[in-house]
Amino acid sequence: MKLVTKEIENRLEKYPLYSQDGKKEDAICQAKFFLCVGAWAWFILEANLEEGIAYGITITGNWEGEYGYISLSELQNLRTKFGLTVERDISFKPTPLKDIKNEYLQKFLRKMYD
Repeated sequence: MKLVTKEIENRLEKYPLYSQDGKKEDAICQAKFFLCVGAWAWFILEANLEEGIAYGITITGNWEGEYGYISLSELQNLRTKFGLTVERDISFKPTPLKDIKNEYLQKFLRKMYD
């Protein structure tokens, strides 16, 4: 599955790196990617598409979260030992982080900003 579609590219072009600094949980998430096993999910906020780098929140397999840079090509090519790949949430629409219904993301945001 292609992760970064033309629609997502168009959204991310409007949100270059550092464009949402300081917005905290009000930052608009532009795309969501996930592994269908475990809690792994990537909430993409901004990107430099020319360099293939995105910035967002990664929820890990240990249900912990962290802000950081994400290589889009590495994400596209990631394979689990069972051959599963990262998928794009095809129903996801741009949404403020605070409004995304993901218990692990919301727990991370509460820890960061409460």
